[in-house]
Amino acid sequence: MMEELTAGIGSRVQHARFGPGVIIGVKYAQYVVTFINEGVLEVDKTDPKFEVLYSENRTTEIETASELETSLLKILRLWNGFSEVVPWATAGRAAP
Repeated sequence: MMEELTAGIGSRVQHARFGPGVIIGVKYAQYVVTFINEGVLEVDKTDPKFEVLYSENRTTEIETASELETSLLKILRLWNGFSEVVPWATAGRAAP
């Protein structure tokens, strides 16, 4: 399966409602774009009013800047491969 390339940071874009802008961040389903007249907004990659005019830094990787996403990734990497066995209580008796 071939992965689709994603426009990267620095790509110039045009939105029918928000006007011209530049991609400053890439998430899984959205681009973070700074628009000249509207400021910083997240735009769905599938938005029919959104067009990439000039693509920079095209990649298959997703760049995340969110502190939450970064923290979750660190936790997942730290606990990868660890599991805990929790005993089940039997009917009518409490677990020891």
